[in-house]
Amino acid sequence: MSQTTAPCRGSARSGATKRARLPSTRLTLPGVSHRTLALVGIGLVAGFLSGVLGVGGGIVIVPLLVALVAYPPKPAMATSLAAILFTAVAAAASHAQAGNVAWRDAALIGLPATVGAVGGAWLHQRITTRHVTLAFSVFLALTAVKLAL
Repeated sequence: MSQTTAPCRGSARSGATKRARLPSTRLTLPGVSHRTLALVGIGLVAGFLSGVLGVGGGIVIVPLLVALVAYPPKPAMATSLAAILFTAVAAAASHAQAGNVAWRDAALIGLPATVGAVGGAWLHQRITTRHVTLAFSVFLALTAVKLAL
């Protein structure tokens, strides 16, 4: 039996000792939940990809909210849309400083897109979660194929 550890009580094996417990190397922040850390991490990833690739909303945030934070698909999509506001403004401002934004074209895309967004949100509330999830999955798969070709 080891001289540095005490025998385990109730152990059937003679000479069994308590295992020394090593301090945890896991990063913890007092008062910050794992959910909050996951949401911040999702935001960092989405923001980075938004700035680099021009994506981040539905393509990044929605799947991560569903997978990591257990959001149902419909609230994940709605939350992503609200989060995109911050991401889009920050990334667009940065790209504008570099002279990369075609403002006229952005308005020709963005203003009609607001009409489409209202119509899409109206439809989103009237179809099943399963249909929304399947449509989103098909959209992502088709986009991936198109980008790969």
